[in-house]
Amino acid sequence: MTSEEQKPIETEKGVINTEISGEMKKAYLDYAMSVIVSRAIPSIEDGMKPVQRRILHSMNLMGLKPNTQTKKSERIVGDVIGKYHPHGDVAVYDAMVRMAQDFSLRYPLVFGQGNFGCFTSDTKVKLADGRNLSFIELIKEHKEGKRNFTFSVDSNGLIKIAEIKNPRKTKENAEIMKVILDNGEEIKCTLNHKFMLKGGSYKEAKDLVSGDSLMPVYFRLSTKDDDPNAIGYSMIFQPKSDSWNFVHVISDEWNLVNRIYTKSTGRIRHHINFNKLNNNPDNIRRIHWKEHWQTHYNFTSNKHKNDAEYREKLSNGREKYWGDEKNREIHSKRMTERNLKNWKKKDYREKMILTLSEVNKRYLKEPPEVVEEIRKRASITMKRLWRIPEYKQLFNEKIVANNKKRQTNRTGKKKFLRICQYLRDNGLILNKENYENIRKNIFKTKSFTSWDLGIEKYCNNDVNLLLCEINGNHKIVGIMFLKEFADVYDLTIDKTHNFALDSGIFVHNSIDGDSAAAYRYCVAGDTLVVTDRGLIRIDELSKKENIDINILSKDKKINIASKWFDSGIHPSLNIKTDKGYSITGSLNHPILTLGQDITGKPAFIWKLLEQLKEGDFVVLDRLEEGFFPSDKINLKQYFPEIKNKKTHVRILPNELDENLSFILSSLIAEGSISSNKIEFCNTDENWVSLFQEKWEKTFPDSKLHKFKKNPSSYGKKEYYRLECHCRYTIEFLKNIGLYPVKSAYKNVPNLLLKSPKNVLTEFLKTFFEGEGSLGFAKKMMEIRLCSTSESLITTIQLLLLRYGIDSFKRYDKHKNLFLLQIRGKRNFLRFYKEIGFISQRKNRRLEFILNSYKKEYSSRDYVPFLSSFIRSLSQSDFILRNNFDRYANMSKNYHTVCYLINKETGINYSSLFEYLLNYQYLFDKIVSIEDSGRQKVYSIKVNSKCHSFVANGFINHNTEAKLTDISMELLQDIDKETVKFVANFDNSMKEPELLPGKLPALMLNGATGIAVGMATNIPPHNLTEVCEAITEYIKKPEITIEQLCEIVKGPDFPTGGLVQGDMTELYKTGRGRLLMRGKTITETIKNKELVVITEIPYMLNKSDLITQIANLIQSKKINNVSDLRDESAKGKIRIVLELRKEANSKFVINSLYKYTRLQDSFNVNFLALVDKQPKILNLKNVLEEYVKYRKIIITHRIRYELKKAKERQEIVEGLLIALKNIDEIIALIKKSKATTEALEGLIQRFKLTRKQAQAVLETKLQQLTSMEHDKLNKESKELKEKISEFEKILADIKEVLKIIIKEVNELKSKYGDSRKTQILQRISEISEKDLVQKKEVIINITDKGYCKRMDVQEYKEQKRGGKGVIGSGLATGDFVKQLITCSTHDYLMFFTTRGRVLWLKAYEIPSADRYGKGKAMVNMLSLKEEGVTGVISVKNFEDDLFMATKKGIVKKISLSHFSKPRASGVRAINLPADNSDSLIGVEIVKKSQEVSLSTKKGIAIRFNSDDVRGMGRASYGVTGIKLNKDDEVVSMDILTTQAIMTITQKGYGKRTAVSDYRKTARAGKGVINLKVSEKTGEVVTTVAVDDKDSIIITTAKGIVIRMSLKNIRIMGRAAQGVRIVKLQQGDYVTDLIKVHDTNGVEDNSKEI
Repeated sequence: MTSEEQKPIETEKGVINTEISGEMKKAYLDYAMSVIVSRAIPSIEDGMKPVQRRILHSMNLMGLKPNTQTKKSERIVGDVIGKYHPHGDVAVYDAMVRMAQDFSLRYPLVFGQGNFGCFTSDTKVKLADGRNLSFIELIKEHKEGKRNFTFSVDSNGLIKIAEIKNPRKTKENAEIMKVILDNGEEIKCTLNHKFMLKGGSYKEAKDLVSGDSLMPVYFRLSTKDDDPNAIGYSMIFQPKSDSWNFVHVISDEWNLVNRIYTKSTGRIRHHINFNKLNNNPDNIRRIHWKEHWQTHYNFTSNKHKNDAEYREKLSNGREKYWGDEKNREIHSKRMTERNLKNWKKKDYREKMILTLSEVNKRYLKEPPEVVEEIRKRASITMKRLWRIPEYKQLFNEKIVANNKKRQTNRTGKKKFLRICQYLRDNGLILNKENYENIRKNIFKTKSFTSWDLGIEKYCNNDVNLLLCEINGNHKIVGIMFLKEFADVYDLTIDKTHNFALDSGIFVHNSIDGDSAAAYRYCVAGDTLVVTDRGLIRIDELSKKENIDINILSKDKKINIASKWFDSGIHPSLNIKTDKGYSITGSLNHPILTLGQDITGKPAFIWKLLEQLKEGDFVVLDRLEEGFFPSDKINLKQYFPEIKNKKTHVRILPNELDENLSFILSSLIAEGSISSNKIEFCNTDENWVSLFQEKWEKTFPDSKLHKFKKNPSSYGKKEYYRLECHCRYTIEFLKNIGLYPVKSAYKNVPNLLLKSPKNVLTEFLKTFFEGEGSLGFAKKMMEIRLCSTSESLITTIQLLLLRYGIDSFKRYDKHKNLFLLQIRGKRNFLRFYKEIGFISQRKNRRLEFILNSYKKEYSSRDYVPFLSSFIRSLSQSDFILRNNFDRYANMSKNYHTVCYLINKETGINYSSLFEYLLNYQYLFDKIVSIEDSGRQKVYSIKVNSKCHSFVANGFINHNTEAKLTDISMELLQDIDKETVKFVANFDNSMKEPELLPGKLPALMLNGATGIAVGMATNIPPHNLTEVCEAITEYIKKPEITIEQLCEIVKGPDFPTGGLVQGDMTELYKTGRGRLLMRGKTITETIKNKELVVITEIPYMLNKSDLITQIANLIQSKKINNVSDLRDESAKGKIRIVLELRKEANSKFVINSLYKYTRLQDSFNVNFLALVDKQPKILNLKNVLEEYVKYRKIIITHRIRYELKKAKERQEIVEGLLIALKNIDEIIALIKKSKATTEALEGLIQRFKLTRKQAQAVLETKLQQLTSMEHDKLNKESKELKEKISEFEKILADIKEVLKIIIKEVNELKSKYGDSRKTQILQRISEISEKDLVQKKEVIINITDKGYCKRMDVQEYKEQKRGGKGVIGSGLATGDFVKQLITCSTHDYLMFFTTRGRVLWLKAYEIPSADRYGKGKAMVNMLSLKEEGVTGVISVKNFEDDLFMATKKGIVKKISLSHFSKPRASGVRAINLPADNSDSLIGVEIVKKSQEVSLSTKKGIAIRFNSDDVRGMGRASYGVTGIKLNKDDEVVSMDILTTQAIMTITQKGYGKRTAVSDYRKTARAGKGVINLKVSEKTGEVVTTVAVDDKDSIIITTAKGIVIRMSLKNIRIMGRAAQGVRIVKLQQGDYVTDLIKVHDTNGVEDNSKEI
């Protein structure tokens, strides 16, 4: 069709004929463009995109105001999608999450989950070294580099040692409260800080109540009862095991776990500083017995010699010890026992016989009469004293006093503890004042031990030990909301995230870097979800996000799960119930619980796992109708692979049917499987026969062997064993989940969990036949199942729930078995009907038990709170006497109960009972809440109103949110006809076209969006600056953008950092490029420098940055970093890079900016919709449009308020007329037969309007009082004033502008804050040289082409004749050819033997130590079958180059020819193509400088460089020296010094004055430089030197020697020189360079 034919044609009747396909195409494209643009680009009026606007509007209608409870995110998303935004939930959910993230929006508009609090500065932390330090003290010591350790509770409930990291101030001026403990301690913290409860779960401070039990931390010193060899050591109480542990032992465990040392280091745990109360891990080390003894001996010996105070204390101690008779007796007894033991040894006896002989001889020398006299005198004295009554009495009192002091006085201790327990039970603080008050006023007896005596005698003056004995934990006495504000602090504990306070409790600490996924509620991967495909692990539910699976929800509803989320790794909790059901999930995962509303009525409550506490009732689903897959599992995909022709293929089942289910269950219960055998053993011949029958049907050609076996032991029966050895069949059974594992690791194959009900039933029936039993007694009847595998028992327990059967899971520690117990008539009946046993014997016994049940009653299967609630409403005899909270009795009694309640209260509660009876939920009490560590968690999205799903029997949920305070400013006045409402997508309801937009959201939070051919990227700004700019613009409309830029200084990103750009140009044009940088600081700890990243650029993910840095460190792009760690806390970024000692932090920081997104760009484009058209705006345009829109909104609002005021004024005037004529009006109303007659009468008689008359008729009698009359008069006056004010505003636009200024100032006052982002005038681009420290280095080049860079300080000077050091680790046959000194920032020009030049920066040469051989130059340079003959370092390209070849050709060329480095190199000299000549030297030369050429035969020539004209790169050069036969040039020197240093192959050398060399023209024969002989060898090279220089000589074997030239004297030209270096046999000198030393020369030799 031509273009002419496509034009529409108008007919006579006015109908236009056009091509329908073209018209539809045009209409579609126009619509698509408008939708795409409007969705992606924000409106200038309210700064919102449609999805954001709809989220805020929907949340507002749902009542999710800042002061209300949050609601589920999925409900919000569903509401938005269903009513306003039918474009998929991902866009809505992600937009809502971004609106909640404080790192995405400068001023978040939605409040999300997850926040942790902090403590005041004076709060003290319990340290492992025995100290208690405040946060201020911890921060100080941390900055000084000291490592501190505290105590923490791990996931197993055990107290361990943990290192304190990053103690810090987290918030200024935060609201705080006080928590009071039973030991009198008071803790001040933020309202949301979490305290660890005794069970291991957490509770926020504001939610604590009196009596809450907290996880305690108790300490005491060890006694001889703990360990006779370790008295006086610190011990800590382990609440889980109810035992005391040595603190130094758990510190030792920390060292072992962190590999500080190994167990093999020694058996003795030694305190390094000999302070046994300092149990910091860094004060504990392991040593052997001998070393330990020697260490203490040396320490004691040293103290004895040098410490007078120590000796005095020792003396006093001895005197005190021996002064105690009891000690002497103990010592005497010990010595007697030791002597008797030793006397049995022959060597000892012989030695002592000699010793005692000498002693006896000395004793006999004493006069015997003296000894006898002493004995008699002592005897007489004792007899005399005993006759004195006072002495006897004194002695008796002493005995009684000693008895009282004994710890065995149990009666006194019991009395003491009795009063203490009374204090505890009544919620009183345990202190002296309360104790003595209760002792005297309540117990009223003096026989009870006093506080001072009891606490000293029984608790070692430690009230915490007393609490440990009576509680085993600390309890909350009370909390106080102080309404005070203070700076608060926190610290970081890795892994466990909790720490001990000095007050004796544990509190939480958390690191939070939540992504969008973190706002989802999640469960652990092994959680079994109830689906139409069976019970499926949630981590195996899908591998992609979009799914379509039917799942079971609350109230037996079947819903579709449409999304599956891998939410990443998060901290988790494990919840266990009384019956053994459990679930593990993230801390913010909600499950359904049963609680009470404010009236006491049972009510369903969604609780987060972290909010649960022991004793809470969770709701478990036990759907009796079942929810099972309908199709059997196809097994063909599990057939073993046929590896070769020898594989013996067997017939295998195509489906998982009842027969195969029976076989699998039998083998799990009574069989085993290995790599080459399947075995089934049982004593029941019927079961064995049934197994054979089903096996033959399932595996017809897999031979099953049967053996009859004798009893294995006394009391056992004969049994049968069935075996199969078909490897193909065995491999198949493994593939479907029958794994060769021990009994403790057996589980139900996953395929069975996905099978239909009849297949599962066969499995359970068979398994209960093998491992189950029936118990029957008068008070207890049960079906019992036992196994050593906990996972197997857990899975079967969950399977039984699908049959409506609940059970108990228990662990028998004596038999090491897990038990599953089914109890109750209801469960027995369900088991009998649905499952049963294989054997008729067990089925008949089950029938007998069922018939024996007289009534159904369970002490644990009931509806909590129902009975107490109903009985609080009525005291009827029937209600008090009968049970109605157990399901069996509920169905019989609830009609009568409801009738009686309705009769008394008028409320019918039938629906409550009918709901409970219909769904038959199991309400199970939580018995434990344990930390399960950080693990991967998953979630699903359920398309329903309640968004619930059943998993592990629990009813689970998805996410929550509500609006923030600042978002309400966008919605304010939306109900006052301020904005236009338009039809939604299906015309079923209205939605706002725009929001009132009091908040200038577009500038504050910025916007990003991409449409067709356009994009917007607006950065966020500071509210205070924007508000001030709006005010200034209103006051001065002519204000320039330059003046506005003085107020709005630039973007203000929520993540802080630094930003640079041309702000004036950006705000003038609406376009620009910003350079963003993160903030870094440097710290020094223990002489180690740290680079700490404290702020990161906008929109940069912290985890991505850390990963990027780690990769760069690993690939050596960022050097000198010894450790990288993340010490961030919630809201605080702290990424630490620990540097090596030699590192310079400046260059590490520059590397971070260069190679990572720590420096990033932000391309600004102020594009927004103005009148629904995209337009780029400058700063003034944005402010102008805001003011323009606010004028409209405020005008509409005032008109609305004026209309409402006038309507009210009309009503008030009518009421005043009525009050004035009240009697007449009452009479008129009485006479009227109907309301309409009264209405018309009032209108005609009193000239009222219809609204006034209606209002009079609706007026209550109480409003006819005189007080109401006064109120109406006052209201009328106020309304008149308001109407006048409104009309004044509408008449004058200046009044509207005043209102805008007032509102903007209110916004600034309420939400204004200081800038987060610092504006920089200039951020320079990071060049390569900024990444490398400028320093002197040596470039080492070997003969085989290896190159490396070393610090010049690697070499130390030696005297003449020194042996040198190894300067290079060389390959066999290689030797060092050239050494060059230069700066790391210099260019290195590599000249090849073929006359080409290539460039590298010095820092590009890899750094290596003395023993490294470096990197092959062929891998760094583009060499073409040529070697590198010389390298020079160049700082700039201003001078000339002078070159020489081995044939004596010289060339001068300007360096400017080489100022543009090329990767492929360029030709520097045009050498002959036959390779007959090669380049031997290149130097930089200045005008008029002299040049020297030296040959290997000892000839040299000196001439002026000006004799050689400048040439181009393509020339060969001119003759520099005429050479003799077989001679060649070995070196070229630029003569800027006083002497020339010459070195020969055999280590001889000399210095010769330059003046000794006659100056000639170029191309001369030259003069003698050194007399070459066999002793000296040929000349290797020469160097121009000065006295202050040092030289470095290298040899073929890699030996390097450095020496000062002062040690080498100046000689004449004809001299042979002296030995400079001693060479090893076969070694020879290869090169010599000079090193300029400004610090002088060392006089003594030093070897490195």
